[in-house]
Amino acid sequence: MMTLWSQAQNPGSNLRLRVFAVNADSIRLDTLSIIPQTFSIDGISAPDYRLDFINAILHWNNKPATDSVRISYRVFFYKLNPVAQRIKADSVINSMAIAPYEFNNELSEDQKAIFNFGALKAE
Repeated sequence: MMTLWSQAQNPGSNLRLRVFAVNADSIRLDTLSIIPQTFSIDGISAPDYRLDFINAILHWNNKPATDSVRISYRVFFYKLNPVAQRIKADSVINSMAIAPYEFNNELSEDQKAIFNFGALKAE
């Protein structure tokens, strides 16, 4: 993402006024999700682009002849589809502090049974 110009905003404001260079087929506009019906590009009609509101990515159907575009939009204060998984199980399994208990692991095969009464004899 290459932002050529960005206007200073009030702290806590969700309004974004930015100028982006038109040098790729798609532009990542923001890290937050864009509010629908608040997006506009100065001098560009809506059929010339496609916008992914959730991921804030602008895809050009017809790239404009200009080298940059001025875009205004508002964002949610959070991303609508964040990754919910914090750590992967594969990376944690080898760093366990203790091993899980395995029942009857220390016994031989003929000592393993549902009920093991040891040396108790029924007379």
